[in-house]
Amino acid sequence: MTQETLKTPRISTYDSLREESLHNFLVDEGKTWMTPYRRYLVDSLLEPNKGRVVMKNANRYTLVDGKLFRHG
Repeated sequence: MTQETLKTPRISTYDSLREESLHNFLVDEGKTWMTPYRRYLVDSLLEPNKGRVVMKNANRYTLVDGKLFRHG
């Protein structure tokens, strides 16, 4: 077994990264299975073909900062 003392850490931290190398990307989800649940929880709007299913299952979900979470 060998022991080594490092003068600097091997793992770079967030502070050591340059701001130019950090990028934020906006991803457009489009219409997914979550869209009817979001609409129902925010505006109480139902789609004609999925209304009963969404209304029945909506109590399992909640919105936090625009993100849909399932109660578990």
